[in-house]
Amino acid sequence: MDTASPLRTFAFDVRARRRLACFGESDVSGLLTVKDLSEQLRLSTRQCWKLLSCGRLPAPVRLSRSVRWRSDQISDWCRMGCPDRATFEAAKKLFEESSDELANHALEKCRLRTLGEALIQAFLIMSSLANLVNAVLDATCTKP
Repeated sequence: MDTASPLRTFAFDVRARRRLACFGESDVSGLLTVKDLSEQLRLSTRQCWKLLSCGRLPAPVRLSRSVRWRSDQISDWCRMGCPDRATFEAAKKLFEESSDELANHALEKCRLRTLGEALIQAFLIMSSLANLVNAVLDATCTKP
């Protein structure tokens, strides 16, 4: 029976990688199970499930009956002060849209000579935008 467990784990990994390819995910190691999530957040697994059902955790990736969270989303969520799912998704969407617009603006308006200079300019604009978004979220998400 001990030899069946590694084979079963390998088969799950192969199936999970195939399913993740449909979502555009290529690395299974970037996904957290509820046990991994509870250890990272220092909560019980039961509390994690309660937070998910209340809409306080970011949306997970569902693979058949398996539930996983993207580790980069959990890190971003923690950096934002653990807002509810709706606030987190809205802030993430705002940041993605704004960063695309600012990168295009940096390329068009500055008429930079090289792509390297354009990337540096876009990075500087995006980092200032990130600071602005964090300041807005701190102002709006703090509890009196």
